[in-house]
Amino acid sequence: MIIYGKRLCGRVDNVPGILYVATQFFHLYFIPIAPLDSFIILEGTESKNGFRGVKTSFSLKSIGVTYARTVLWVLGLLMVSQATCRVATPGAFAAHGGSLGWVGVLTLGTVLLVILVWPRRVLRATNDRAFELARKVGIPEETIAALVLERKHHNVE
Repeated sequence: MIIYGKRLCGRVDNVPGILYVATQFFHLYFIPIAPLDSFIILEGTESKNGFRGVKTSFSLKSIGVTYARTVLWVLGLLMVSQATCRVATPGAFAAHGGSLGWVGVLTLGTVLLVILVWPRRVLRATNDRAFELARKVGIPEETIAALVLERKHHNVE
């Protein structure tokens, strides 16, 4: 059975509780293949049947994050599985002269998987970007201004 379709990936420019930007990709076995469209999505409106939002120009940031995550997942899983196979093979440790090479592979694979939890600064919209996105979907600037004040109060950008 072949699994394919469209799905949203690359959630970026997040304005917590309000909106974010994501790109719809054609996927094959849930691996993003080709970007189709980027959208500004109202947070909390996503369902099986779709979402509420506005189509926007392609978001290179969203596309880049999607492909980077995909590559990191694949590399991380390959490295962890490679290390697991080496550990599970009887005598593999002794055959390599006691080398701890598999530990390095396992560690690097694990690090790659952990990097998938992107820093919030990469994914969060700047104040200017938040205002720009809000205007495009018709959210009052006062809503964003309140969020900006809250960010300044908590010293978060």
